[in-house]
Amino acid sequence: MRKILPLFIVAFLVLGGLGAVGDKVLRKEIEIKEVTGGIGQISILIENTGEVSLDNIEYHISVEGGLLKRINLKEEGIISFIEIETSKISETSKSIFGLGKININIDADYADTWTGTGFVIGSFIFGIKECCC
Repeated sequence: MRKILPLFIVAFLVLGGLGAVGDKVLRKEIEIKEVTGGIGQISILIENTGEVSLDNIEYHISVEGGLLKRINLKEEGIISFIEIETSKISETSKSIFGLGKININIDADYADTWTGTGFVIGSFIFGIKECCC
């Protein structure tokens, strides 16, 4: 029994039974790299900056403001798959129309919230910039 117990302990540690020897937790992280306007929609560029490929990444876009606060768009979507160190572009599917300054908030799994502002004249969205408001 005295000879078997030390062998059992060594085998247990070598085979990783405790999960403490050589384990590394891989980082899941994406970054909202760029937000741009256009005609009636907002586009976001999302990059996988983590250490593993990701799937089913949920994101939420909120656009509010305009003259008399008439612009109120809330949209969500899913990016089905994104490899390590690659990017995907996603766009709002609903059209934005109005006049004035807008506030934009974007939340995504494994990412910090992106907050910014822009301007809308009719359906043309421009001047989008990130801020800490």
